[in-house]
Amino acid sequence: MTNETTTKKSSRPTEVGDLPDYQLLGDRIADVAVAMFADDADMLGAYSDLVRAAKAAGHVVSSDGEIRRAVTDELLQRRLADAQASWDRAETAYLEALGTGVVKDGYAWAVKEWCKKEGREYPVAGVS
Repeated sequence: MTNETTTKKSSRPTEVGDLPDYQLLGDRIADVAVAMFADDADMLGAYSDLVRAAKAAGHVVSSDGEIRRAVTDELLQRRLADAQASWDRAETAYLEALGTGVVKDGYAWAVKEWCKKEGREYPVAGVS
């Protein structure tokens, strides 16, 4: 017989790849409905100029008219740090609620989400 101990991996983000997909995108600069002016040569020309300028500045332009800032490593690291801090605050609120039976104001949703991700029961009786 062996004595095996399994440790559950925490949902706390530890690397950029742990972030949700939307956080891996650059900030949206513009969202242009090109189809709305497809029959207007002047508008298409102006849009073409905008696309050229955006690309020249290093922004990301998609075929559906969305223009986003390019993502930098610095931005991704900042987003990772923010996600870690958010996770830590939710864990702290959860641990406090275990002792008091009350989730502090403004943290109910965060603690519920934290519990789901961590596979834990919500610490307040009668609430799920």
